Amino acid sequence: MTFAQAAERLAQPPFRLLTPDEWEYACAGGARTLFRWGNDCPVDVDPSGAATRSLRYARNAFGLRIAYHSYCLEGSAPLETIHASDGGRTLHSGMPPFLSWLLLASAFRSELRVNSTHAWLHLRRVRSMT
Repeated sequence: MTFAQAAERLAQPPFRLLTPDEWEYACAGGARTLFRWGNDCPVDVDPSGAATRSLRYARNAFGLRIAYHSYCLEGSAPLETIHASDGGRTLHSGMPPFLSWLLLASAFRSELRVNSTHAWLHLRRVRSMT
């Protein structure tokens, strides 16, 4: 199954995929900080390591576990928009750890090549109320 086919299947009425703005709000849990847990970030520690697991995996104010690992892509509609990750590229390119932490920021957005595949791609859907 391709990414587009999976997205189409998940978006069958009465459901739809989150828009980028909805994803950002859901990730932040209503907070107005850089990260869902606040503005603090352990910049000298790799965000995928065990030392930061409890911070990253904690649920936000809405009870969601979201944007918790810089390898796990989160998608929204349109399908080219991704959040919370770059698939591990920043971690393995020798960049400073803070850049990897920025991927987990509620407002992070990037683009995904529609024809690419990634094993850790998550799509969240919502029930349409119309």
